Amino acid sequence: ESKVINKTCSTLPQINLNDIHDNRYLINFKGGNTIVIDKMQKMVKSKNYKSEELKKLFEQLSETAKQNFNGILEKLKNEGLTFEQLLPAAVIANLFYHKADTIEKNVRDLIKRFENEGLNSADYIKACIKKPQLFYQSPDTIENNVRKLVKSFEDEGLNSADYIKA
Repeated sequence: ESKVINKTCSTLPQINLNDIHDNRYLINFKGGNTIVIDKMQKMVKSKNYKSEELKKLFEQLSETAKQNFNGILEKLKNEGLTFEQLLPAAVIANLFYHKADTIEKNVRDLIKRFENEGLNSADYIKACIKKPQLFYQSPDTIENNVRKLVKSFEDEGLNSADYIKA
């Protein structure tokens, strides 16, 4: 016979793993970031939501998740990034679990690598908002993919600067 334990994540007691054998306990976590982020993702994916509703759910996230988000916003606000732009992107890419310093380093490093081809921070931030995984992907991976693609089509006249503009 299974026993269901309903607790919020913050009040969940310590459970000895030896007590969980043969399915005697089923743990039903109520609350926590996972449920809130899941609701936020469904809203954003539906594209039928009000930003106020998304902001209310944001306020339910853990302090750490909000600090990570606000740290990213603070570090990239001079490039024109706003709360309203970052929130849906953060939901899609689950940026709540990424450190702001890492995101900033990735963004700035990639911009530096392509600045001679015309990439600037404002344009790259716009691209990150459209494709949020760009916030956390390795600059090495992105650069490698761009350079390989351009090389594949250089006989047709494609160059890095034109690709970056597109």
